[in-house]
Amino acid sequence: MQFEAPWGLHLKIMTFGGSLVCVGMPLYLTVSSRQPMDTVMFGLLQSPILLWLICLLLSVRGYTITPDHIVIHRLIWVTRIPLEDLQSFDFDQSALRQSIRYFGNGGIFAICGLYRHRRLGIFRAFVTDTRRSLMLRFQSRAIIISPDDPRRFVKTLLRSTDQLSRTVN
Repeated sequence: MQFEAPWGLHLKIMTFGGSLVCVGMPLYLTVSSRQPMDTVMFGLLQSPILLWLICLLLSVRGYTITPDHIVIHRLIWVTRIPLEDLQSFDFDQSALRQSIRYFGNGGIFAICGLYRHRRLGIFRAFVTDTRRSLMLRFQSRAIIISPDDPRRFVKTLLRSTDQLSRTVN
């Protein structure tokens, strides 16, 4: 079953602002420069565009539940999360608040990467709307996703893991 990854207001604002800074400013400074730029300065001005492109590639487009995986659809690839160790889930809109980002993207096209929260521990995020945050706890890790309908996602996930446990036993 496939689920969309709708953008929340926070993501829309961060993507718009980040795009202006990462793409708009370097282009404006390059075009408006009255003097020829040396290679180093030109490269420095263009590096935010590279950062923006990386964020675009890491964007989250949707989620699919298969019989044995959660598939996270990115722009040009997928990330597969095996369901075999799934232990619990929690609808936690505050999971990303007060989290420390160890590595990742805080809001240009997605909120994704490795985070740590005092109460929740270390987790990976694949989020586009923090109001739809769904924490999935596995035996050795946790992830947060934001499907368009978190409750329907959990119902589908429970049916899938029930089928998985029947095939394992």
